[in-house]
Amino acid sequence: MIVDHISRDTNSITGLVHPKSGEDWWVTVVYGPQGDGLKTLFLEELTARRAACLGPWMVLGDFNLILRASEKNNLNLNRAMMNKFRSFVDNNELKELYMHGRHFTWSNERDAPTMTKIDRILVSVDWELARPDYLLQALSTSVSDHAPLHLSTNATYWPRKRFRFESFWVKLEGFEQAVNDAWVCDQAIVDPFKRLDALFRNAAAALQAWGQRKVGNIKLQMAIATTVIYRLDQAMETRGLT
Repeated sequence: MIVDHISRDTNSITGLVHPKSGEDWWVTVVYGPQGDGLKTLFLEELTARRAACLGPWMVLGDFNLILRASEKNNLNLNRAMMNKFRSFVDNNELKELYMHGRHFTWSNERDAPTMTKIDRILVSVDWELARPDYLLQALSTSVSDHAPLHLSTNATYWPRKRFRFESFWVKLEGFEQAVNDAWVCDQAIVDPFKRLDALFRNAAAALQAWGQRKVGNIKLQMAIATTVIYRLDQAMETRGLT
């Protein structure tokens, strides 16, 4: 995938995406400003950018705006800016991609937190029609006060898992011996390229098993920790946490 024709505006950056297959489409990444005046100019700027970028369009990021009252967990609402944001979406014939897993995407993380849905992905109808198998998920807030958004444009495709060398392995006792023991292959393989391929494959499989025996499944442990944070994020949307 290639992105070119880059354009920068005050609160956004836009490029033309050339996928490996299918029609080209525009993407605009935003970071919305503070203050009603700047927010109004921000929406006007996006409208002008849309007029200059015809065809399938995606605009995503932190808009710092909400579309409806249900996207904030209290009644401190700026209805004037909500109406302006809705008008922007309607006038540009955009549709919001449904987000699985969360109601809100940002929290001020206080004892009685304010939570809002200010991060989202909006697309034109032709973009969605070309990619009907999309899946948008909100992930855990383990590294930010915003929930990262993960978008798959082909949710039915599951890539084959690849071997990943963990850098911390080299610091564990017995690593060099594990490599020496794993660096073997069938003596019947005489072609040097096939032999090297077999050595790498055998070493990868052996190191993967050795690493799991040594420290357990670190990815599983990280996934469990991320899941716990994600569940706490969900719980915080409905009640105070102690």
